[in-house]
Amino acid sequence: MRPVQLDLHGFGAFRDPVTIDFRAVDFFALVGATGAGKSTVLDAICFALYGNVPRYDDQRLVAAAMSLGANEARVRLEFEVGGVGYVAVRVVRRGAQNKVSTKEARLERTTGEILAGRESEFRGAVESVVGLSFEDFTRCVVLPQGAFARFLHDKPADRQALLVRLLDLGVYARLMQRATARATERQRVLDHLGGELSGLGPDDPEAVERLREQLGGLGRLSDRLDEAAPRLAEHRAELQRLEATGAEALGHLAALDRIGAPSWLADHARELDRAMTELAHAEAAAAEAARTLAAAQQAAAEQPAPGELERVLGVFDRVTKGRLVVLERERALESARERAAGSSADVLAASAAVDAARAELRTVEHAHLAHSVALTLVPGEPCPVCEHPVDRLPLAVAPPALADAASRLRVAEAERDRVAAAAAQARDEFARAEAQLRAGAALLAELELEIGGYPDEARTRVMLAEAERRAEVLAAAQRDARLALGALDTVRPAVERSRARVAAVGADFHGQRDAVAALGPPPPGAELAPAWAELEAWAARTRPGVEQEAARAAEAGERVRQASSALLGTLATEAGGLGIELSGAAGEDRIRSEVTRAAAGAEHRLAAATSAAARRIELEASRNAAEEERSVATELARQLRTDRFQRWLVESAFHELAERASELLLRLSNGQFSLRVNSNGEFTVVDHLAADEERSVRTLSGGETFQASLALALALSEHVVELGGERGQRALESIFLDEGFGTLDPESLDIVASTIESLGTDGRMVGIVTHVRDLAERVPVRFRVTKGPRTSTIEREEG
Repeated sequence: MRPVQLDLHGFGAFRDPVTIDFRAVDFFALVGATGAGKSTVLDAICFALYGNVPRYDDQRLVAAAMSLGANEARVRLEFEVGGVGYVAVRVVRRGAQNKVSTKEARLERTTGEILAGRESEFRGAVESVVGLSFEDFTRCVVLPQGAFARFLHDKPADRQALLVRLLDLGVYARLMQRATARATERQRVLDHLGGELSGLGPDDPEAVERLREQLGGLGRLSDRLDEAAPRLAEHRAELQRLEATGAEALGHLAALDRIGAPSWLADHARELDRAMTELAHAEAAAAEAARTLAAAQQAAAEQPAPGELERVLGVFDRVTKGRLVVLERERALESARERAAGSSADVLAASAAVDAARAELRTVEHAHLAHSVALTLVPGEPCPVCEHPVDRLPLAVAPPALADAASRLRVAEAERDRVAAAAAQARDEFARAEAQLRAGAALLAELELEIGGYPDEARTRVMLAEAERRAEVLAAAQRDARLALGALDTVRPAVERSRARVAAVGADFHGQRDAVAALGPPPPGAELAPAWAELEAWAARTRPGVEQEAARAAEAGERVRQASSALLGTLATEAGGLGIELSGAAGEDRIRSEVTRAAAGAEHRLAAATSAAARRIELEASRNAAEEERSVATELARQLRTDRFQRWLVESAFHELAERASELLLRLSNGQFSLRVNSNGEFTVVDHLAADEERSVRTLSGGETFQASLALALALSEHVVELGGERGQRALESIFLDEGFGTLDPESLDIVASTIESLGTDGRMVGIVTHVRDLAERVPVRFRVTKGPRTSTIEREEG
């Protein structure tokens, strides 16, 4: 398993989203202050894959993974196993009553194929892909704080089980199971082969020989059929020719018997002559009526129609009346003009009388000016003459002369208004008379223009009488033409019926003659009746010769049938001798079909017998091979039924692992300690500074235990790949160490660093969590984890 990219949100110290890109990284270190979240990165890898964090005692605990105060934690891990890309996504969410549960757990290939879609199937899918359980993963891939010594202190049985899984030594148990299944399957094959051999029946060489002899006889009969085929074909062709000749002669006899003229031939000819005469008369009458109609139509078209002339006479009448109207309107206009002129003079005189009355009134008002001023006084207001306030109003009595002058002015103004109204009415009457005269003159001009192309009214009435006479002639011509055409339409169908009957008689004659054309009848004459009589006489002379030809063809055909039947009878007898049953008279096709069917059946039975013999040999060989395979599989299963071989392999791998770990521990402890495995399969430590004293690894101090555990972990990472083959390579494509390297002295630290660096030389990813600056600076890529007031962040450093 090799990480590619890790995305965190709401997980542990990483409250806000953060992404770690492991692409193009083989050796890296997670560095930063204590509590920043370095170990949380490895926790997230374990959580994404297995839904658990190594430092939790309870694997069902998921709430602790969430950031403080967060309601959701999301982890997405993109990784590769054996070069194949996968994506693991886990989402936990806080629900009602502060209960935290997994809301999403999905494992899929980067191609989009879903391997697990819910929590219940997730861990099994991950273990199948990665090849390690959670416990094995935290022993071999992610080594968390406090877990280095787990493999060192494990019980021998637990270490053995881990190595069996890592080295895939369970293959031998599976091999034993497959061998047992193979033996069982081979036994089923043996049972099946035995049943098939029983179903083939006994071997019968004599039956095979009889089938071969029958096939030989059928082949010879088929050859005889091929030899007889040309003669039979000649017989069939000759018989067909003779039958055709006889049928043709019989057909000629029937055609000769049908020759004869109908008794009503002369009646049809006379009827046609009468119809043709009537048709000629009707056509001549129709032609004459058409000529008369054409002349009448031309005469009517050359002069105006009666209707047009009647309309023109109406216009003449309207012109006469219009001239009288115009004359009357001229007189009315002159009278209106005179009245308008007189009313204008009256208006002038009335206006002058008003001006005189108004001047008289002004003179009287000037004479009585004091009375006029008195009428304007208001009590308390200044007088317009003396400007003193008016105490009281003087008695204002109008002078009689002033009232008379005012009355005369009113009378003069009323007379002027009456005269002006009368003048306006006279002018309106003049304008109406003038407009009526113009309208009448315009209409009269239009009417006179309309009759301008015609002579006077009297001549137009003469033209109307002539047009009415032409119309009567045209109507009569049209009536005569219709009658002539009706008569022609009546005669034509009778002519056609007569022609059809005569044509049918002629067709009958030619049909009878054409039916015997091959016998050379006399040529048809111009007259139908004599030609028909000549044809009847010829038919009587020809009939005897045709009868003789039909008889000769029948006799020759019977001879050919007898010869063909004799040949077919011989072939049918030979077929019966070969076991072919033919009921009744069988033809060539029937005999050949039966021979072919019998040969096919014999060939099928012979092939079946031959195939059965070959199959029997094949089945016996297969049974022998299956028996041998069953014996080998049974023996292999028996040999593998004990686990001593697997135990020997585990012990060999375990001792080799212990030797490599001892070498590393000797270097890390500056030659003080090495590891051994006692007879109980437990690790012991040899203290070379204490006279090579051998004691339990549990007696080591904390720092010494870390050295021994680290040596064992590094040895396991180095050699389990080599020991485990492809499965181990896929499982241990990366290793992550989370432990306090600060307990090592500088020389041991250099040894550890060199050893860790060597782990990545075979393409594996190596990651460490450390506070030691000297160790971190030797790592090519560092992910610095920084703790902030809200969330931790990660920054990549190179070199």
